[in-house]
Amino acid sequence: MSLPTVPSSAPSSARPSSAASSSNDVLKRRALDAFTGGRLEEAASLYRALLAGDGMAADMWNNLGFLLSELGRPAEGVAALRRALALRPDYARPWVGLGGDAYGNDRLDETVRLWSRAIQVDPNQEANLWFNLGVVRQMRGEAAAAALCFGRAERLAPGDPRIASQRLLCLNYLELPGDRLLAEHRRFDERFGRPAAAPVAHANRPDPERRLRIGYLSVEFREHLGAYFLTPLFEAADRPGGAVKTLELTEPGFRHDLAAMNLSLFAGSAFNKVYGADLAKHGLEFAPVQDCFASVFPSGRWVGVSTDLAATTARIRAFSERDAQTWESLIAAFPARAELIFSILGGPMKKRALARILFSLWRKVGLSGVLELGRFLLSSPRAWLDETFESAEVKALLGAWGLHLDFAPDIAGGAVFPYLEGMANQSFGMVLGKGGADTMVRALTAMVEAGGGAIECNARVERVLTEGGCATGVLLADGRRVEAGRAVIATVSPRALAELLPQGSGEAGFDGKMRAFRHAPGTMMIHLAVDSLPDWFDPELKRFAYVHVAPSLDVMARAYQEAQAGLLPAEPVIVVGQPTAIDPGRAPDGKHILWLQTRVVPAEIKGDAAGVITERDWQTVREAYADRAIALIERYAPGLSAKIIRRTVMSPLDLERANANLVGGDQICGSHHLAQNFLFRPAPGFADWSTPVKNFHLAGAATWPGAGVGAGSGFMLARQLAGG
Repeated sequence: MSLPTVPSSAPSSARPSSAASSSNDVLKRRALDAFTGGRLEEAASLYRALLAGDGMAADMWNNLGFLLSELGRPAEGVAALRRALALRPDYARPWVGLGGDAYGNDRLDETVRLWSRAIQVDPNQEANLWFNLGVVRQMRGEAAAAALCFGRAERLAPGDPRIASQRLLCLNYLELPGDRLLAEHRRFDERFGRPAAAPVAHANRPDPERRLRIGYLSVEFREHLGAYFLTPLFEAADRPGGAVKTLELTEPGFRHDLAAMNLSLFAGSAFNKVYGADLAKHGLEFAPVQDCFASVFPSGRWVGVSTDLAATTARIRAFSERDAQTWESLIAAFPARAELIFSILGGPMKKRALARILFSLWRKVGLSGVLELGRFLLSSPRAWLDETFESAEVKALLGAWGLHLDFAPDIAGGAVFPYLEGMANQSFGMVLGKGGADTMVRALTAMVEAGGGAIECNARVERVLTEGGCATGVLLADGRRVEAGRAVIATVSPRALAELLPQGSGEAGFDGKMRAFRHAPGTMMIHLAVDSLPDWFDPELKRFAYVHVAPSLDVMARAYQEAQAGLLPAEPVIVVGQPTAIDPGRAPDGKHILWLQTRVVPAEIKGDAAGVITERDWQTVREAYADRAIALIERYAPGLSAKIIRRTVMSPLDLERANANLVGGDQICGSHHLAQNFLFRPAPGFADWSTPVKNFHLAGAATWPGAGVGAGSGFMLARQLAGG
């Protein structure tokens, strides 16, 4: 890897203003002459003399800062550069110089921030700065971002082989299709290649039986992505996708998302940033949402979040002027705060990596900032909502998102999810899959197949084959044995490892934790084909992707506690998904579908908190409980029952039968409470997707970073295995 030639903020030869005296003109020319002649001390003295007469000249402070750094006085140089920025924050040269100082002291995060700032204030930077920024990003393991920087540098300096070579090396770490990489190599050869030298004579005898000995030229060659190849992906179900499926569950022409509906996490994922263009070629298409989510209340009022900040703020202001002002303040602070949060939530959960992240955060925001962020990440939804807002309705609006995971209002560690959903939906909106969430699965499948891979369905893995504590392949239910040269990766619930490793992993503590892995309460899904969207008490609600029937934090807390006790909640939380409000093509003309998620319910029924349903078997109970859920919706949208063409109800046990990973109807594959999250997901010491069996890895929602259609664990594990 090339090392950066650290960009400087070298003395500027900018002409003085018309008000500058002739003596200043002379001093400036003498200072520049001294600098170009290598007389740095003299140049620095002249700049000090200039600044004594005009301390407001930002370019002179920049030049002095550069010279002091060159003279081995970096602290004085940095102080001068900061003085220049205090006078002219939009002056790019001091940002470049400060970035060079940060790089020289191995502060790479700060280097990226400072050089990026220089580009932001003056986009017309030279190729060298883009190249150096790319090298530093590559040193930080950000291959995709580095490739973009090298690409910009190459466009500015197309004849520089150093830049083109570095970009080519970087592309090898992006897991691009083989034909794309080959084309890039050929392009490089056409531009910079030289004719091969004449072959050198050697004394090796032409014996085809002679063993060929290959020596690795470098570690990078051994870890090159081209060394990896695809083996079949085995899927136990009849089609890929897991909980991301779109099916005609009611009537022909009505396409229902089985479980997952919201693809915002995937759209914003690191995986999609790298492969989005390829996925689009294979048919991935999103349906953007402007009116994202709302909550309805018994008073006949409602509040909702749309991408129009003025509209959202006005709705909140109807409940509280102070909360409206708080919302605007939170949105303004969101970009900086999101950077801090996602530095943790979006990276590998390894002790060393986490330590680096925390150290970087400490440098950015200080100890008090780190402690404040830690307190926030440990807070319950109610604790954060109570200290942030005064309106009970605004608290309920955001608190409902906690139950999309398993964070009832009073569960520690849950505040971050209502916060992120509220801020992200306001700032970016939401996306659904065009035609259904399975657009993502179909595009991924096509991309795998186009790259030479294969997905074999109806192929259940019986167990993982091991030898000497190392995974060597898998045994399929039909008796086939498939060897694995690099790794075996399972995306299963941790409890399923007992079947895949019938002799155990070799570490009793790990095996015990996998058996004891805690699942979240269950979910019941109700899929409706309807003549028209619900007649909410305000027709504007028909535009929203989600309407939450969760009128207060107390209702949510009570439903959660009842489900945890094995009781059917008397008043469950209902998430009303209205996908055809955004994507009408999922239903025949003029018709609609509704996606109803009943949260939360027990997998094993011990009673009914309302004292009405006496049966204990979901096969018998599900239709009666679906009636309760629809009756709750009809408090806010009368006449819904009359609109139903057909409904399909899936109990928690039905969901588990459809997908073994949805244990007890747990759609998030495991509780995300603090004892089973971060470094403890799925168990302490194994948050890096490893197991005690060498080369056998566990990925999916049960592992870090957890639930949501975000491709997080698989992408980070793939990069880890590829040495990225």
